[in-house]
Amino acid sequence: MIREGARSEATRRARRAAAAAVVIVLLAVPTSSAAPARSSGPASADRRVTLGHRNLITGNRTRAMRVRLPRTASIATTDPEPEDLAVRGGGRFVGFALFGDGRGVRETGLFVGRPPMRTRIQPVVVGSGLESFKGRYLLPAGDYVLYLLADGRDASVTVTLEGLSGARSLTPKEPVQYSVAIPAPDYDSSSAPGGLKNLYSAGATRRIGEVAFVFDAMWERHDAHAVTEFISCRYDHRPQGPAPFAPGCPGAAPGGSREVTHSPRVTPDSSRNGALFYQGAVIDGHGGRFALGGSITSAASVTEIGFLGVWLTLKR
Repeated sequence: MIREGARSEATRRARRAAAAAVVIVLLAVPTSSAAPARSSGPASADRRVTLGHRNLITGNRTRAMRVRLPRTASIATTDPEPEDLAVRGGGRFVGFALFGDGRGVRETGLFVGRPPMRTRIQPVVVGSGLESFKGRYLLPAGDYVLYLLADGRDASVTVTLEGLSGARSLTPKEPVQYSVAIPAPDYDSSSAPGGLKNLYSAGATRRIGEVAFVFDAMWERHDAHAVTEFISCRYDHRPQGPAPFAPGCPGAAPGGSREVTHSPRVTPDSSRNGALFYQGAVIDGHGGRFALGGSITSAASVTEIGFLGVWLTLKR
């Protein structure tokens, strides 16, 4: 796997919108910032669309298209304004991705989307191998593959890329190896008397191609905030056992590998009717089976709880 050293970045940020949501963000992404390669021939160049300042991406299935950034562009790393980034549509996950097109740069790019929480949050923005400056990811000039991430229903993404000019309307059409899962839990409990208790664990396994971007998210909504911890499990094989995504990720198979990521414990605060949200991401460079899952341990009783996995194989 291609990782961010062996390190995950963990941050916590408060949201005080209608649901007074509190958000935790954990990312594990590569730190290489190589610029995507230029197209190698006129045939591929002819198929490319040059992205503009304002780009409207529409469709009802996950599809890709070849595009170009004529010069460096940027997008806010967190909490982009609605006029800069708007994600609309039904389904389990809606968004877009933009990754370098060429050998050695497919893992460099951007992944953006909205999980299906009843407590709405701004779309998550995940940079992979990108430099950031003053709260913005920098996208180098060059050739990219643009992905619309849809789930069988009409979807649209409007994204503003600072540094570019003009407006574009885009409908990607190239097939993509892509999967989304919101699996049933392998362990679930609705109450936690007497302190910390595992409320929930879930996960799923999908096949991926040679280079893939995998994303997972967990969330809970609660009546009263209490100490909570998220644990993310990733396996490069189908895990074993009755509850392989429980705390400690006990589903390792002989010859397989796993990655366990602990979030910081979120301590009680004064928010009510709020939500906690975790997200993680990693690039895998092996292909084959890849399992995503995790657990939520909390002293609270929750009214909404869930896990989402996304597996996107990056096109060659």
